[in-house]
Amino acid sequence: MRPERSFMSPRLPWILGLGLLALDLLNASPIVAQPGSVPLGGSKGGDTADKVRRGVMLLEAGDLETAEALFREALEAQPRRPYRVWHLLGRLELLRRDGGKARESFDRALLLAPRFGPALLGRARAAILLGEPDRALEDLGMAAELPATADEASLLAAQVLIYLGRLDDARRVLEELVVDDEPAARMLLAAISTSGIPGAPAGRSLRAELGRHLDLPEAYLALGVFYLQEGDLEQAEPTLRIALEMARHPSMAMLFLERLDGLSAQHGKARSYLPEPDPRWENRWAAILRHAREGRSQEARRASADLLAQRPYYVPARLILIDDAEERDDRWQAMREYQKLLRWLPGLPVLLARRARLAHTMGASALAEQSVAEAIESLPEDGALHHLLASILADTGRGDAALAASKKAIELGFRSSHAYVTLGKIHQSRMQISDAAAAYVKALELDPSVVEILPSSALSALLTEDFTGLEEGLERHLEAHPESVDTLYALALMSLRENELEKSKTYLQGVARLAPNRSEVHYNLGQIHLREGSVGDAQAAIERFRDLKAREDEEFLRHNRAHFLRLEAEQAVAAGETARAIEIYTGFVADGLGEPADYLAVAAAFLRLGDGANAFAWYESVLEAEPYDREALEGLARAAERIQRDEVAERCRERLKLLAP
Repeated sequence: MRPERSFMSPRLPWILGLGLLALDLLNASPIVAQPGSVPLGGSKGGDTADKVRRGVMLLEAGDLETAEALFREALEAQPRRPYRVWHLLGRLELLRRDGGKARESFDRALLLAPRFGPALLGRARAAILLGEPDRALEDLGMAAELPATADEASLLAAQVLIYLGRLDDARRVLEELVVDDEPAARMLLAAISTSGIPGAPAGRSLRAELGRHLDLPEAYLALGVFYLQEGDLEQAEPTLRIALEMARHPSMAMLFLERLDGLSAQHGKARSYLPEPDPRWENRWAAILRHAREGRSQEARRASADLLAQRPYYVPARLILIDDAEERDDRWQAMREYQKLLRWLPGLPVLLARRARLAHTMGASALAEQSVAEAIESLPEDGALHHLLASILADTGRGDAALAASKKAIELGFRSSHAYVTLGKIHQSRMQISDAAAAYVKALELDPSVVEILPSSALSALLTEDFTGLEEGLERHLEAHPESVDTLYALALMSLRENELEKSKTYLQGVARLAPNRSEVHYNLGQIHLREGSVGDAQAAIERFRDLKAREDEEFLRHNRAHFLRLEAEQAVAAGETARAIEIYTGFVADGLGEPADYLAVAAAFLRLGDGANAFAWYESVLEAEPYDREALEGLARAAERIQRDEVAERCRERLKLLAP
């Protein structure tokens, strides 16, 4: 049993005296009822009950006018328990944000059923909507004593107590809710319990907790309250706006925003943030989630955009847009949404980590590293974040720091197969072959499918270890994925190492069927045929190997010639012979030997000659292959300005800002 709760201040007596209005509604004594103990309608015919049921359905669907008409028709029929219908009318008026009419309806419900919890809670919400939060406390105290409304009433009471400055009372209420593992209560308690705690660590802790409850309006309210307590009005405003737009009953968020208005001398600004009443918006959000869950991404995207047109700070809808943009590979749009969210919610680890992953795929290493490092400040014991940092550092060639981050991730418990693959790659890049092999073995033991993402050179390292325990796992993976070339080749080499020629030959033949141009496969097949005495098969395999090897050698020589021509072109640039450099570059690029850096060099050369049109075309060619190349974006912006393509220049500079740390 919960102890009896009273949130009333002795300075705020509130005695209700509404006369004998109940006699107009019932010819019986008032009813003391618990929620859920009676049917919605009365017993005076199925028609009345049906009207109430249909009214409830329409109320939930947002058709308030028709629902109200049905409820009033039901009341005229004098149902046996009209208090429930009055309560439904009160709920309806709350959705319209008419606090006065809502309170009247709840008053009538409570005259008939003084301990009907939902009506007590509703009348408290009406008082808050009318700007009278102190009057809400008596009803919240009674609602908190009833099991069906206890937690909701207590959480709302705690918010009111915080608003009224009664922090000790709020703590007592919240501490009891925290025992029940209520996340919003936990965050509110943390928000008001920062005495003697430096603001930065307390804020980081709250932001980390919010990251686990991005769909919970009270979580944003708690963070907004924390910022108000800290005097950080700039950050309090967007956080409270999010709470305002996400809450079904936005009155408490509005009260805190109005307090913020007073502190920042911007009176009246808060009211402009309040979305227009839209009783259907929750159904619209439910439909968006259904579209997303069922894979109807286009419908989810359109509906999210429509919702955000009315509620631009509705964070879950923006996350839907981000997921959709990433799925469509529209990384620029996803990055724009992350930047917007992180302006409102700076330092939120979950958003920082997601932006870091996206920036990493876009080659924006500085932004990726900065983002994940900031996330680690809030969650220093999160192994997954250290693993992400290790991956970013490894790709930028910072082996020592990458190795330390990778080991830290595993030490903190992030021991997935991918963690060991990353560790193996870092060791291998440092020529620590034995350590690399041990990490790859561990990765394959955890998940044989990671053979698909191992570097080709990893197989050589694996063969230096005792791999007998890996074969069974790889064979199981092959059963599920019979066309996995990497799995087939790994098993072929392991079998060959164990002198199991027939087994190895079967695997190699599978690879040759799926990847016929891998020269080393035919070489190994030839060696097996020779050892088996199949001279004709051996000759055919070796001939195929020599043919493929000759092509590889020819391709190597072509690229080698391009390398020397590239050096010649760079020398021409250094000597100021720009036209000569362009001639050399375009020559081997036309032969299909150009790399993105060569296209960049040609574009820059044209720009130096003042030929903006050709520079523009070459920079565009780079961006077709490397859409996130910063040098190409910067060059295209300059070339676009040269030929008066200002809209292109503006787009490039906007994208450069998105990639900047």
